[in-house]
Amino acid sequence: MNTTDPLELLRAWIAAVNARDAEKVMSLYHEDAMLLPTFSPEVRHGLDRIQDYFTHVYTNDRVTVTLVEETTTVQDLGNGVAVLGGLYNWVLEKDGVVRKPTARYTYCVDMKASRPILHHHSSALPEG
Repeated sequence: MNTTDPLELLRAWIAAVNARDAEKVMSLYHEDAMLLPTFSPEVRHGLDRIQDYFTHVYTNDRVTVTLVEETTTVQDLGNGVAVLGGLYNWVLEKDGVVRKPTARYTYCVDMKASRPILHHHSSALPEG
């Protein structure tokens, strides 16, 4: 990744997810990354487990995610490390059934690393 901007990294992740480019998505996660995914109860630690999650997500006929820009925050922790948080909207379609969950996300990233996503938490926004 050739950027030091955490928000640009997040946009690259969204573009890769929307392009169904699993290789690009995986290239953004650190070798020892942890993912607490939106659509699975399993904590995914390490690239093999994270890749397994995206393989499952891509069994949908359509997968898109859109950033809710006004909710996005970036906290600069110094030395290239940042935490991003906010909301994004998903669209998942399988066999003609469309789901549109909104999820909250948190990323901890090290922008000095070649694979900057260290920790990614995403969970469906509760109704209420």
